[in-house]
Amino acid sequence: MSEFIGRTVLITGAAGALGRDLVDAFAAAGANAVVASRHGAEGIAAQAPGQAPGVTLDVTSEGQ
Repeated sequence: MSEFIGRTVLITGAAGALGRDLVDAFAAAGANAVVASRHGAEGIAAQAPGQAPGVTLDVTSEGQ
């Protein structure tokens, strides 16, 4: 998965089990992961490898 080195990925739903696994997998592959969730994104980002920023985001809200 070296094709992700230096790339940025946005992971929505990062508070769920699959989202957390994706954050870890992309970060391990060298990607800059941006952690997005309706609740707790900053806490998830703080636990992620590297320097993943956390963003509060509800993908069902057009305004966000």
